[in-house]
Amino acid sequence: LIFCGTEFGVFFSPNKGDRWKELGNGLPTIAVRDIAIQKRENDLVAASFGRGFFVLDDYSALRDFTESNLVQKGKLFPPRPAKWFVPRSNIGNTGADYYFAKNPEFGAVFTYHLADDYKTQKQLRKAKEKKLKNGNIPFPGWEALDAEARESEAQVILTLQDEAGNIINKVSQKASKGSHRIAWDLTHFNPFAISSDGSSRRRYGGGAMVIPGKYSATLRLEKEGEVSLLDGPIA
Repeated sequence: LIFCGTEFGVFFSPNKGDRWKELGNGLPTIAVRDIAIQKRENDLVAASFGRGFFVLDDYSALRDFTESNLVQKGKLFPPRPAKWFVPRSNIGNTGADYYFAKNPEFGAVFTYHLADDYKTQKQLRKAKEKKLKNGNIPFPGWEALDAEARESEAQVILTLQDEAGNIINKVSQKASKGSHRIAWDLTHFNPFAISSDGSSRRRYGGGAMVIPGKYSATLRLEKEGEVSLLDGPIA
């Protein structure tokens, strides 16, 4: 695995330089003058020219960005061991050093890759209309618009289980082509479906935190009411 800082961002190669891919997702297209690796945590730090520095937490999944993995419909990469603690933030008087940066996602953070795109009919229609530019845009019809309104976006679902196979929790997010990350906050499923104020959530979020141990994760796709297995389980 090789990293390279260039005048146009950071690139990486998982096969000794035969194939290069750009690292984006928040890193602007700017000259990167220095990069450093934190070996213990597998973190990459990049210093840019005039824009500060950026940190990629846990780059270990990049080692498995092989052609065979990236052409799969869905690939879930093993995460690093999650640290069990209760997150807390104290803000004091920092004077002239008043500065905040986004912390890494708390809990177990998983990297996954989807080979296909999952755009809705509305998104596909708008993409076609955008290509027409100043031309006449045809009316799709009321039935088509009603079908678009009823269509739900495809979701990836991460199912967490304990060593006995019991489902602990499920985490989901919008499905889209490319590499993404999804985090489990180390909590059980919230058992309080109904509250006195009509809300379906507890005041402080999910259920109780899990005890330290070994857990497994499975990646699934939910599209138009049908759920299919993509990858897993991985520990």
